[in-house]
Order: sequence, then C-alpha cells, then structure tokens
Amino acid sequence: MNTNGSRPHHNGFSEMVSSDSLNVDPIADSHLRTKGSVAIPGSFGNRASEITQCQLTRHQYAQLPENGVSATATESTEENLAAQAVATAPSLSSCDLSIHEEGSKKIIVTGAFPPSHRESGVLVETIRDPQRPGRMAFLRWENGNTTLLNSVERDGHKFVPPDPLSRSFPLLSLPDGVRPCGHSFEVLEEIASTISKFVTLRPDRYGVVAGFVMASWFPDCFEAAPYLWIIGPLGSGKTKLLKLLWALCRRGLIAGDLRSGSVYKLVDVWDPTLIIDEFEQGSSAAHVELLRLLRTGSTPGVPTFRNGRPFSNYGLKIIASRQPLADAALLSRGLIISLLPTKSETPPLDEATLQKVEQKLQRKLCMFRLQNHAAVKNFSNFPDTFNGLSPRMRQITRALLSPLLGVEPFTSELLEVLEDYDDEVRIDRSLEPEWLVAEALMAVCHEGNKSRRFELGLLVSDVSNEVNQMLRYRHEDLRLSAKKVGMVLKALGLRTTRLGRSGRGFRLTPTLNRRIHEIAMQLGIDRRALATTMGLQIYYGGARCVLCEELGLEAGLRFTDQDLFPQLE
Repeated sequence: MNTNGSRPHHNGFSEMVSSDSLNVDPIADSHLRTKGSVAIPGSFGNRASEITQCQLTRHQYAQLPENGVSATATESTEENLAAQAVATAPSLSSCDLSIHEEGSKKIIVTGAFPPSHRESGVLVETIRDPQRPGRMAFLRWENGNTTLLNSVERDGHKFVPPDPLSRSFPLLSLPDGVRPCGHSFEVLEEIASTISKFVTLRPDRYGVVAGFVMASWFPDCFEAAPYLWIIGPLGSGKTKLLKLLWALCRRGLIAGDLRSGSVYKLVDVWDPTLIIDEFEQGSSAAHVELLRLLRTGSTPGVPTFRNGRPFSNYGLKIIASRQPLADAALLSRGLIISLLPTKSETPPLDEATLQKVEQKLQRKLCMFRLQNHAAVKNFSNFPDTFNGLSPRMRQITRALLSPLLGVEPFTSELLEVLEDYDDEVRIDRSLEPEWLVAEALMAVCHEGNKSRRFELGLLVSDVSNEVNQMLRYRHEDLRLSAKKVGMVLKALGLRTTRLGRSGRGFRLTPTLNRRIHEIAMQLGIDRRALATTMGLQIYYGGARCVLCEELGLEAGLRFTDQDLFPQLE
C-alpha cells in the first residue's frame, strides 16, 4: 500500500474517460488559500497544524457559526492563518474535514461526496486523479458518461476533495479511473480467483468473500450492511487476507488499535469498508463502547451523537480476531471465515503486487458500481428465495446476492452456502435469553396435547424451570432465574398476571398460543428446535400443529396427527 497517497500517471485513462467529457474546474493552490479560510491543509508542525487539518463531517458544516472567520479578511501568512484556526478551534471541536468560505459559498473539503447533495440519476465517486499524481478528484457519472472534476457545486456549496498528502488523510484503497468490468459473474469469478492465488480457504468460502467484496461497492443499496469476521490462530494468513480485502473493497481502510472515537469519525467522513485487525475481547469501558458502535453500525439511518452532533456509523466492516466474539448479537450481523495454518505454498503479497491488484480491480469495481447501481438498488429476488432464513440472515443474503443480479448458477450456489451459515448462527444464538425462553414456551405449547400439568396456568417460575432443564440436558452451565425470565417475557411483549398466591404467570389460551408461535417465527425458531436427535435423522418432527403449518415453522420435517414414534419424543 502506498504510504504517500500518490499514484503513478496512467496514459491509458484517456481510453477509460473520454477527453471530451472532462470538465475540469482546477484548484490552483493545493493549500486552498482563499479568503475567509477556516482550515488550511498544510504542515505547521504544531497544534495549529493539527487544528488546520481537522475535518468537519458532512453533518457539521451547516452548524458552524457564520462569523467564525471574517470573509473580508485580507491575505495572511501561513502563521497568521494558523493563529486564526487556533482562535476558532472551540467552535470546530473534534472534526474531520475543513470548511472555509469563498464569497457567498461554503467551500467544503469532503472525503465521500455527501449523499444528501446528490443529483437524481448522478453518482459521484472520489478517486485518485489519474492526470495529477498525488491529488484527488471527483468522478461524475450520469447516463453512462464520466466527467473528471476538481470540485462539485451543489445547493450553494462547493465540494472539493482533500489533499492526500496531508497527515490527516487515511490510507484508503481508491481507484484512479475506471475500466470495462464485464458481467456480474465475471467480476465475482475474478475476485474469487485473485483471492485464491494468495490465501487458502475452504472451496465454498471464496464465493462468499468475493460476494462480500462486491457488496462493499453498494452500501447505499441495502437495508443492512453485512460484516465479515476473519477468525484464525497465529500464522493462519489473516493479515494477508485483510490486505487483499483492503485492495478489493470500496474505500478499504485497515486499522489496528482502534478507538470508538476514530470509528465514527472515519466512517462518517469516508463511508469506508472498515477493516479492523487483531480485534480481541475486552472488558474496559472503551471496548464496550466500541462493541456498541459496531452493533449499531450495520443499520443505516441510526447516527451516533457526540456533543450534540450526528455521525453516521453505517457501513460494511471486516473484523479479524483469533477467536469469535462471545457477543452472539454482534456475530449475527455477519459471516465467519475461518482460517487455519496450511502447508500449501502461496505467492508472497508484497507491496508491488498488492498495488497491482488494487489498481486493476479498483478500476473495474468502480465501473461495476457506476453501471449497475440502479439495478442493484432495485433488484428483487424471487419471493421464496429467503424462505427458512432467519431475519438477520435475510438481510445479509440480500446484500450478497443483489450485486449478482440473479445470474445462475452463482446465485443458487451462494444461497446454499448462506443457508448453512444460518444453521450455524441458530446454534450460536440458541443460548441467548430471548431464544431460550421462546423455545421453552414453544415446547410447553406442543406438550399440551400430552400433558395437563399447565392446565391451571403457566407460572414464570415454570418457564424458568423449563429453560434450565433444557440447559442441563445440553450440558450447559448457564441458568436463568425466574426474575430474569420475567424480564425476558416483558421484552418479548408477553404480559403476566397474578395467578393467586402461586405467583405471576399466564393461562395458555388460544390467543397466547398463537402469539408464542408468532414470536418463534420472528426469532427464527422452528420445529427443529423441538425435535429429538433420532427424529431429525429421519426428518420426523412429531405431532402436527396447525399454527406451525400456517406460520411456516415445519422446517421440512414430517408430522402426523398422532405420534407414530413415541419413543422419539
């Protein structure tokens, strides 16, 4: 990865972007020395330098005081401008991109072009300027035509890309142009083939990783952003895979020791594919806050607020660690790729090779995004595509399948692998309190035909006993108290009442029975959870249940009016 942010000049860019379509509005001075400048990318070597390089998020520029610096100020030396920046620092707070004024316009230095300022039918990508090494530019796409711009004016604001040579510029993977990309399956195959040259994975995992890479170029098209967990011991090749993913993903950004403050600032400004290396379990307050940010970062439109200002934390993320996290809720937001040390020899991934991979595939993937953005955003799979998948896995599956645009057999093959993932997630999630209580309630509902022990009512303590009996049978050391079960019942929307002196609980009415089945459906619990091991071997689920049939909870098992194999129950 290039450490100075520059890229060599490519004469071939004229073949990728027509010279007739270039409409360049040059910025003559790389330091952006204009009147009323609040922040000047440069190097002052002191606190003033840090402040002049601090960057405002796309949400913050409208909140700056209009009189931060006089718009009629005369030309100043760098030292005077630095002093002005120090003077205005309290209003800037901690931020990420700079803002200044040019007459009546606000000049906003932005990493990712703000979605709120996009024109309909127009995409703007931040790229490395192919004609001026060491500089950035905007690539505007409209109706199949590309235009290379040094600034974009929109809604009374002038947006310019940042200086990649400044200390505050993150080491991002960025294209320096576009080139023909081919069909979706060709892109998928090329990504998978590239990864297989350098990293050894299970054969069915190459398609998963390649699908994730393609999805990273369309984060604004999904209802949720999937995560990718890279798990493996020392010497398993995690770092090598991370470097490859950096070169392939849209705006890849690798970070090691990452704090929560850095996460929401970097993600808000750049919309990167954030790649976190050596992420390990911890109990400190900083680690807990980082986990909380990661949980909320998979859903768009859920900002993080700091000092009253919103920051977007949404985006695809890749997280590498030696062992999976114990947080099942966070793990369910992504897919796990397990690596083990191997004796197979793979080519070294040196700096020159990595740069070649980045330059070649970033251009193709950028073109793939520009050409297919509308198609991916509006793509709909067949209605029964997601049958049987848990709600979270449906979101992940949509994100990975949509860029394929329904091309077979690649879509079906990837879907089959994702269904296997969902089975693994169900097992991991089965020890979460909500799932344990819902499963115990389902067991009680389906016991009703054979037992009258809850005829007078089901106490909260009875549910607790059912849960703990399941846990003992599975040789788990976890136990849930009646108080904890009561809290979970409230969280599931089940209200208890006083059942005499015995305590709180509820009566198993037909209405409650239906509600329990609906909760099970929403949590992804089906009749497989109630079947015995012997029953599953012959695909037998026990006695028929009308509600299970109606809500699609049968999971492909066979049922009978009366239990034909009581020994299996």
